[in-house]
Amino acid sequence: MNSDIFGFLEVVERDQPKAWKKMKDKWGDIFPTCWVEVQVEQEILRTGMRTKSSMSGK
Repeated sequence: MNSDIFGFLEVVERDQPKAWKKMKDKWGDIFPTCWVEVQVEQEILRTGMRTKSSMSGK
């Protein structure tokens, strides 16, 4: 769908204005080919709070 739902255009325009000036006319071609690396950190809180298994039926 080529939708910029995360606002990459605004980030590039704000943080890299010189690069943006070079690519703004081609953004529609450049954006769909961009790769994004996602890093996730998570923390599990309150493990073991459940005393009965959901599979026990009771």
